[in-house]
Amino acid sequence: MFSFRRFFFDAFLPAFCVIGIAYNFLIALNGEEGVRAHTLVREELTEKQQELHELAAHREWLARKADMLSVKTLDDDMLDESARRVLGYAAEGEYVMPAAEFDHLIKRLEQQSR
Repeated sequence: MFSFRRFFFDAFLPAFCVIGIAYNFLIALNGEEGVRAHTLVREELTEKQQELHELAAHREWLARKADMLSVKTLDDDMLDESARRVLGYAAEGEYVMPAAEFDHLIKRLEQQSR
């Protein structure tokens, strides 16, 4: 004989609990604060930290270059480089390379050596 109470405790309640646990598991994986969202945020944080490091290095380079251009500490090499670049002068066998290109080559070599 069919008993509603027996059906409820033997079939419906366990099935409902399994569905609830499965639902919570899926939300824990895919929800706004789930594991995948946490992984994506962590990856984005790593990218932003790398970008911050690159920007800080670029800022230091700009600060050094600005310090070399000040009247009090005018660097002879910087002045010579600027004059040769602007005027297009170079002795035979010399190659005038802009500082930005030189710095770019150094960064590329550092990345290749890692």
